[in-house]
Amino acid sequence: LYKCIKCDLVYVYPEPKKEYLKDSVYSYESGYQSHKPKDLSKVPLTKSYKKIFDFIEKKGIKGKMLDVGCSNGEFLYHAKKRGFEVVGIELNTRTAEIAKNNGINVHIGIIDDIVLPENSFDCVFLGDIIEHVPNPKDFLNRCLSLVKKGGYIIISTPNLDCAWSKAGYYLYSLFKIPWSSVTPPYHLFQFSVENLKELMIDSCLYIDSVWY
Repeated sequence: LYKCIKCDLVYVYPEPKKEYLKDSVYSYESGYQSHKPKDLSKVPLTKSYKKIFDFIEKKGIKGKMLDVGCSNGEFLYHAKKRGFEVVGIELNTRTAEIAKNNGINVHIGIIDDIVLPENSFDCVFLGDIIEHVPNPKDFLNRCLSLVKKGGYIIISTPNLDCAWSKAGYYLYSLFKIPWSSVTPPYHLFQFSVENLKELMIDSCLYIDSVWY
């Protein structure tokens, strides 16, 4: 793990190859997310998702929703119930099939390999995915190409500057207790509030709201 002396971004180096991530880390065989529930009708709306949907309702966002890294489709399931036309992208075949079995339109693979019409989505949800991808800037630019002008990108990611994370690092520095905020090779990048804002601004995004 390295830390940038300019922006405090923590990242894994050397970076794992895409083939390794695809075939060994996030594959069906790896058992990744094997605990995910299969019947989404029995999965209640979480507090974090409710906060996102409250924001969506407040902003009057409607139409087409893309969830990149949609897992078993829990977020899209609730978005569909709210009238959105939903599309998901998911690398893990196990969870992608769960989403499909619950009526969610899901493309299996990574966003670079999926053909979707540009400027076609009113909202793109990136729920705990940007920290997993090998190149967050290129990934974000690809997502931006799919959003309509005036559309929204909603990003959820761990905050390395939160009190819990800082306390964990303090315990590590004193007693060498593993710093649980960082989980390589799953999380390749660990953002703070400021360096994530820098990435958004560098990508010509207007930051509407930030919450924790």
